[in-house]
Amino acid sequence: MELRTNVAGLEMRTPIMNASGTLSFPSVLKKCAPCFGAVVTKSIGIEERDGYGTPGFAQLGHDRYVNAIGLSNPGYIEFRKELEKIYPIICDGYRVPLIVSIFGSTGKELVTIAEYLQTVCDAFELNYSCPHPAPNERVGIVVGSDPKLVHSYTKALRDAIEKPFIAKLTPNFPDDKLLDVAYAAVNGGANALSAINTVGPEDSSNEYGIPILRNRVGGISGRAIKKRGIEVVRTLRREFSDIDIIGMGGIKTVDDVIEYICAGANAVAVGTEVVKDRNTDELLRYMDDLNRKLGEMDV
Repeated sequence: MELRTNVAGLEMRTPIMNASGTLSFPSVLKKCAPCFGAVVTKSIGIEERDGYGTPGFAQLGHDRYVNAIGLSNPGYIEFRKELEKIYPIICDGYRVPLIVSIFGSTGKELVTIAEYLQTVCDAFELNYSCPHPAPNERVGIVVGSDPKLVHSYTKALRDAIEKPFIAKLTPNFPDDKLLDVAYAAVNGGANALSAINTVGPEDSSNEYGIPILRNRVGGISGRAIKKRGIEVVRTLRREFSDIDIIGMGGIKTVDDVIEYICAGANAVAVGTEVVKDRNTDELLRYMDDLNRKLGEMDV
């Protein structure tokens, strides 16, 4: 299989990237960049957020994990200082695209963030899908559940910047509503769609009824959501023949990558199942092996 691909105008030497938030720190992203086609940051907002505190991640079962980080981030002004230390990312003479994930409670906020960061990244991911914003917050899934807001926010960004951007969708709606939101993003100017974010929110209580997470509820990730991820990618591909799609959710093996590609994904993002329980060196070895196996596949 030819590994090199182009997604949303980004030249990638492998169709595998990391999912936002799984390798949160820019210094870690730079170290892991040699084995990814592109790297994606955690989601960045207009101001510093502490998030929900710890524990923010837990295992609920063999293939089921739950997290509620609360969109913790240093704010876009401070984050630019971190990005300036690593951008551009050059590995063996090859430039690895850097995608900054962003969120906002208004289209104006997204524009402010993107305009400030656009010179230290190659593209943006619009987080319309975080499933556990704080009460009364208009970010994440609250925006991503309203096609009018998605279109308005996306168009505001398209009118302001030339960098490509990717709209990240939630899996937590029936397909008809999912498609309404997808069309709103595409018609607003998104260059690509990515799916899925975590499923939920879901209660994190153990068998004794005691919450594991500080926030009590969180989004589900891991193998448990793979089927839904593939369903969403397949649904999007049936509807959009010309838009690039990044698939994610429960990916662990080369067979999982192939399933997403066969469902219609142009690229995939790995998260919980690949990153958990591995230090950086182990992750690099695992990803090198995954890329090698993918290159040997006859697809």
